[in-house]
Amino acid sequence: FYCSKPVDAALTKPHYYVLILILIANGLSNSIRNSRLLLNNGAEHYQHFRFQALELRDQNSSEVTCAGVENLGLLWYGQSPQVQDPTLEWESDSLVLSLGAPVYMNGWVFVPGAEASKDPVRFKLWGCHNRTGPWLELFSSDDAYARWPGQYYLRNTQFPVPLARQ
Repeated sequence: FYCSKPVDAALTKPHYYVLILILIANGLSNSIRNSRLLLNNGAEHYQHFRFQALELRDQNSSEVTCAGVENLGLLWYGQSPQVQDPTLEWESDSLVLSLGAPVYMNGWVFVPGAEASKDPVRFKLWGCHNRTGPWLELFSSDDAYARWPGQYYLRNTQFPVPLARQ
C-alpha cells in the first residue's frame, strides 16, 4: 500500500494508534489541569498558614513577638471557606492557622487585638502543605502589589491598620 503522506502511512500501522492515543491523553490531561488553574483564578491551596509580624504600630521591634492579633481568617471570594478542624496558636514569632485539610483561598483577614499600639503594620503571610515547611510567602505588606487582583499596596510603607476597635 503506497501513501504520499507520512501521516497517512503511519495511520496504516497499528502500533502508531497507541502513540496517537497517548498523545491525545496527554493533551486532555494538560487541558484539564489548565482549566482548573483558570477556574481557581490564581487561588492558593494550603493546609497551614503563618502570619508573621515584622513591625508594630509603636515601632518597638523588640516586642514584635507580642503582636496584638486576635484572629486570622481566610477568604474565598469574600466569604469564609468551609474549613475542617481549625487550630490557631502562637509559635515563636508567628501566629499559625492549621486546618484539617487543605483549602482554597484568594484573600485573608486578621483581627487586631484591643491594644492599638501592638497592631502589626508590617507583616507577611506564608502558606505550606506540611507544617514543617517549606513555607511559601503568599503576601508581604512590603510588596508593591498583592497576589490577588484589585489589591495594591505601596512598597515599604506601613499597612493602614485602623485605630478604631469594635
